[in-house]
Amino acid sequence: MVTSPDRPAPRTDPTHQTADPTLPHEAAEPAHEASEASRRHLAVGPAHGAHEAAEPGHEAASVAPVRLGGVDAAGGETRPSHGRRLVRHLPFAVLFAAGVVLRTLVAYAYRPAFEFNGDSYVYLRLSTLRSPDPMRPAGYPAFLRLMSHTGDLWWVTVVQHGAGLAIGVALYTLLVHRRVAAPIAALAAAPVLLDAYELVLEHYVMAESLYLALLVGALVALLWSPRPALWTCGLAGLLLAGAGLVRTIGVGVAVLVLGWLLLRRVGWLRLGTFVVALAVPLAGYATWFHSAHGTYSLTGGDAVWMYGRVAPIAECDKLHLPVQALVLCSPHPVAERPDPSFYVWSGSSPHWRLPGTPDEQEALMREFTHQVIRYQFVDYTRMVAGEVLHYFRPGHPVGHRDWPIETWRFPTADEPRYLHNAEPLLGFDGQHPTRTIREPIAGHLRGYGRYGYTPGPLLAGLLALAVLAIVIPGRRRAPRLGSRGGSARRRFRVRTVEQARLRADIALLAATGLAFLAVPAATVCFDYRYMLPVLVLFPPAAALGARRLTLVHRSRRAPDEITSTDLWAPDPLTPRPTSTSTDVDTATEIQPDADHRLEANHRVDADRRAEADHHMEADRRPGADHRADAKRHVKRHVEVDHRADADGRADADGRSGAEMRPTVPSGPAATASTGSAGASASASAVGESAVGADDAGFDTAPVRLGDHLDDVGPRRRRRR
Repeated sequence: MVTSPDRPAPRTDPTHQTADPTLPHEAAEPAHEASEASRRHLAVGPAHGAHEAAEPGHEAASVAPVRLGGVDAAGGETRPSHGRRLVRHLPFAVLFAAGVVLRTLVAYAYRPAFEFNGDSYVYLRLSTLRSPDPMRPAGYPAFLRLMSHTGDLWWVTVVQHGAGLAIGVALYTLLVHRRVAAPIAALAAAPVLLDAYELVLEHYVMAESLYLALLVGALVALLWSPRPALWTCGLAGLLLAGAGLVRTIGVGVAVLVLGWLLLRRVGWLRLGTFVVALAVPLAGYATWFHSAHGTYSLTGGDAVWMYGRVAPIAECDKLHLPVQALVLCSPHPVAERPDPSFYVWSGSSPHWRLPGTPDEQEALMREFTHQVIRYQFVDYTRMVAGEVLHYFRPGHPVGHRDWPIETWRFPTADEPRYLHNAEPLLGFDGQHPTRTIREPIAGHLRGYGRYGYTPGPLLAGLLALAVLAIVIPGRRRAPRLGSRGGSARRRFRVRTVEQARLRADIALLAATGLAFLAVPAATVCFDYRYMLPVLVLFPPAAALGARRLTLVHRSRRAPDEITSTDLWAPDPLTPRPTSTSTDVDTATEIQPDADHRLEANHRVDADRRAEADHHMEADRRPGADHRADAKRHVKRHVEVDHRADADGRADADGRSGAEMRPTVPSGPAATASTGSAGASASASAVGESAVGADDAGFDTAPVRLGDHLDDVGPRRRRRR
C-alpha cells in the first residue's frame, strides 16, 4: 500500500476490503480508499450532504479536496493557533534576549568605544567629507558625520549594537518566512547575536557593522519573494551600492547578485532597475574621486596592498624584474619574513625606496606583483588556499604572519601597543575622551570571549551542508496520474520550483561567504576580522539547505499515486448517495460540530475550489464524449455488480454498521446511512477495478478518477 509521506497509512482491516480478491493488490487498494471516503462523507454533516444534493448534475465540479487533519489539498500545513505560534518563536526570543543583555553589558563596561589605531582615526578625520581618501571609501565617514551631532562616540557603538540585533531579527524572519523550522532559524541567527567577536567589532569605530547591516538588508530584500518586485530590486541595488562605498568588496558582492538575478530569470526590467540603482551612486562617487585624484575609481592603493600580499613569498631569482623593481625584493629569507602589514605600513618597507613619481612607483609594484603570481603561481595559490582553510581550524590559532587575534577580544586596561587598540581615544571634535573600563563586568566579558565564539569546524560543517544541498538532485519524474495523482503532480511541480529557488539562494549565500574569506586572503592578509560577514551568510545558507534536503527527502518518499486518510477528493465518475433526512439526523448525532468544521474548511478552500471548477469547466467541453462513455461504462458495471453481488453488499453494509456502532445509534436512521456508505464503497470499488483491469492489459481505456479536480495543467489524453 502506498501512502503520502506526510500522513499515516490507512487502516488495513480485512473487513473493509470490498474489492474483488482476484485483482492485484494495487487494484484492490482504491476500494478501501472509496470506503474510507464514504465514511468521511457520512461524518461531514448535513451541510455537506445538502450541498451535494443541491447540484446533482455537478457532483464533480462542486466538491474540491477537503482540508482534513490540518492539511490542505496542496500538502501545506494549516496555520497554528496563537499560543502555538508564541511557543514556536520561544527559542529565538531566548537568544535575542541573551544578545540584548550581552550588548548592554558591553556598552556599560567599556565607555565610550574601542578604536583601532589606524583605521578608526582615519575614519574620524575623514568624517568632515572634504575630499575622498585614496585608501578608504567615504561610506563609513559619512555615517560618522551623521553621528557626530550626538557629540559622543558612545552613541556610535549603541547604534552599531542595535544594527547587530536587527541583523539577527532580519535573518530569523527571512528563514521563518521561507518555511525553515523555527528552531533551525533561531540557531542560524545565534552567531550574529551571541558571538564574542561580533560584539567586540560592533563596539569598534570601524566599518564592519554598518557594512553587515547594508549587506543583510539587500539580501533579505532579494530573497524574500519568489520573484523580487521592481522596488525591491531598486532597494537592493541602493543598499549594495552603499555597502560598496563602506567597503569596496561590496562591489564584488553586487556582481554575484547580478549573476543570481540572471540565474533566477527575474526579467530585464527588474535586472535593469537593479543595475541602475547600483551604478548611479557608484558613478557619482567615482566622479568625485576623479576630481580629487585624477582617476575614476572608488579607492586607490591597490598596488601597495597587492605588493604587501606577495612580498612574503617572492623569490626574486625566479622573476624577470626591471632593474628599478629589484629594490622591492625582501632581504629576509622566505621563512623569516614578516607579515604583509609590515610591507604596507612600516617605514622600513622596501617600497618606500622606489624611484620616480607615485604613478611610476605604482607601476613598478604592479609589475612585481604580476611576475610573482605568474612565475610562483603554485606558491601563491597554496598561500591563499591555506589562509582560507585557516578560518575553519579549531581554536582560532594565529601564525607569525597573521594579525594577532587579541586585537578583536575584550581588552584590559593595559594592552600592548602592537595590538593597536591601546592608544588614546580620538573624539569627533579632535579631543581625546577618557577611556573607562568597569570591573568586574569587563572581566566577565573577557571570560565569555574566550569561549563564546563560533568554532571554525562548525562553519566548515555549515558550508558543507549548503554545498550538499546545492549538488544533491531531487526527484526527476513526476507522479503518475491516478485517483489522487493530480494533487501529487501539483505538489511535485510546486516543490520542484521551490527547490530550484532554494538552490540558487543557497549558492548566492555560500558564494558570498567564500568571497569574503578568499578576497582578503588573496589581496591583503589573514585576519579573523574578515571572517565576521561569514557569521551572517553560512548559517542562513545551511538553514535553507536543510529545508531543501527535507523537500528532496519528501519527494523521494512520495509514491507515484498519493493516497492518504487525511486528504481525499470525491470520485467524479462514481454515483453518490443522496442525503436524506434520516442521514442528516444520523450525521448530526455522530458529529455535532461538523457544521463548524465544514464552514471553516469551505472558507479556507474557497479559492482552491473556484480554481478547480474553472479548470474542470474548461476541460469538460473538449472531453465531454470521453467522460460520458466513462460514466456509462462505470454505471453498467455498477448495475451488474448490484445484480450479482447483492449478498456481498449486504455483508459489507453489516460490517460498516458494526464499525460505526460505537458512535451511531441503532435504528432505521443508522441502517439507512450505513447502507448509503456501503453502496458508495461498492460503486467506487467497481470503478477502480475497471482501471486496474485496463492497466493489466485489457482494451478498456483507463479512467483517471479525480483527474480534472486535482491536475490544474493541460493534459493529453490517450486515444485508441
